[in-house]
Amino acid sequence: MVRKETEQDEISRLLDSYEDETLNQKMDAFAQSKKRRVNKHVSKEAEIPSFVREEKDSDTRIVLGAKDVNTNKEPENLSGTMAFDPNKVEEKKDTVSGTVVIDDNEIQSLLEDQKGPQLTRKKVSKKEGKEDSSIHLKKTSKEGKQKSSKQNGAKTVAVIVASVLGILLAILLIFGVVKLVQTFTSDEISSEQQEAYYQEIMDWIDGYDFYSEDEKQEIIQLESKYNKLTKEQKNQIDEALEAKTGSTFDELLAMAKSKEKENSKNNNTETAQKKAELKEKINDLKTDLSRARSDLEDAQEALDKATATYNKAANTLSSEQSVLDGYNSTIASYQSYQNTYNMKYTEYLNTDYSDTETREQIWKEVESAKASMDALQSDYNTAVSNLSTAQTKVDTAKNEASNAQSAMNQAQQEVDDAQNVVDELTNKISVYQKQLDELD
Repeated sequence: MVRKETEQDEISRLLDSYEDETLNQKMDAFAQSKKRRVNKHVSKEAEIPSFVREEKDSDTRIVLGAKDVNTNKEPENLSGTMAFDPNKVEEKKDTVSGTVVIDDNEIQSLLEDQKGPQLTRKKVSKKEGKEDSSIHLKKTSKEGKQKSSKQNGAKTVAVIVASVLGILLAILLIFGVVKLVQTFTSDEISSEQQEAYYQEIMDWIDGYDFYSEDEKQEIIQLESKYNKLTKEQKNQIDEALEAKTGSTFDELLAMAKSKEKENSKNNNTETAQKKAELKEKINDLKTDLSRARSDLEDAQEALDKATATYNKAANTLSSEQSVLDGYNSTIASYQSYQNTYNMKYTEYLNTDYSDTETREQIWKEVESAKASMDALQSDYNTAVSNLSTAQTKVDTAKNEASNAQSAMNQAQQEVDDAQNVVDELTNKISVYQKQLDELD
């Protein structure tokens, strides 16, 4: 026998489906079902559970109960659900198991976040005079934690998505750069260029029998061009080389590289020997340069002394020459006055005595010349007496100045020679040092 579904069963089924996404729809359907039952059984209205939606001050209160909505009297059957007084609800709202009054906006927000209020079912014994079952809407601290967790999860997802997008963009950028580099560094060449490379190698093969060892080593420079040829072109080149040398291009290339490597080893040994020789030469030249600079300093010091001696001799000569010139000037002046005196005196004697005026004029000139002679007589006598000595001193000073001049010139030549040696050694060191640097 199938048991008829009761109100308690429907409530239980509704509570069991709380976490279903269609909870709201089921609640509405449940309300409609109860409404239809109320219309059919008006006489039993107070006993039939129904949803009562009361609005007060923009707050909505959802209550399941069997209380008569028109009276404050509780039904005698305590198995129904009570309709609570709002004042009493307010007093209990701080308790975890109390009835919570929430507004429409909050209910809608909770439904959109799929975090709707948690429904709990509480059974109370009839002896205590309380409702048999009631449904309370309550908020738990778990809701805040779930909401915070979802927000943090959303942020984490956003960070991960941004990171992935950044990595993808970086990969795309690197891929683009690689493609661009490959485009510019691609080894692909045109068939015309391949033909040119092929012909160049074939021309080199034609003169192979007449090449020197160094010219045969040029195959190393042809390697890159050979690698860009087609397989058929490479085969033809190998056939041509085998006909002349008995070896293929790769075999000759290997031998050339081996020889180059051997030459490189020999060159390294020779280079080391050259470096040692150059270093020894440079060290010897530096020693010579140090000695040459010392000689240059000595020569410069000697030149300075010779120059000082010459300057002193030149000053002495100038002084003695000045004295001699003074004596000669005094003697010449005296002799000039004497000649004038003699000439005027003779003219005076030869003038007619009747020409008194002329005679007087000539006599004045005679007296003037005599007075000048008398004024220079002492200096004249001194000049005549010392003239020979002054001349000797001048001659001596001239010799000394000449000798000093020669010594100075010799010192200057020694300085020039020492400087040339320094310059030559410096240039040699520079040349050898350049050669040494080129070997590194």
